[in-house]
Amino acid sequence: MRRLMLCRGDAAPRFDMILVVRFIERPLMPALVGALREGGYFVYGHFLEDDGAEGGAEGEWSGDSKKRLKKRAAKWPEDRKPLKRGELLSILRALHAEWEVILLDETKPASLGDKRPFVRLVAKKKKLTG
Repeated sequence: MRRLMLCRGDAAPRFDMILVVRFIERPLMPALVGALREGGYFVYGHFLEDDGAEGGAEGEWSGDSKKRLKKRAAKWPEDRKPLKRGELLSILRALHAEWEVILLDETKPASLGDKRPFVRLVAKKKKLTG
């Protein structure tokens, strides 16, 4: 029920924390940020695009898993593809200028057997000044 309310965009800011793990639908981000009270915490974890950077180096996770995922991912709509490095924080700052970033980790792979690159973010929505 609450997801439907967020999708319609009629949810007043009332949540003290929003937690999202292993899910991305970029069109929902404005509703999620809008539903979070000032002073509330946004906790997010999702897969990163494997760009060969630290924590997502080529060959670091299972070759078979990587091939299957890349084949499936090619069919996904753009708004559902893994995040790029820096993208999550950029989205938040575009929707609400003031955030206190408590944790931003884009270097370590997820705690999964295949070691896919993962982003972890904990940010506090600050009151807008001025």
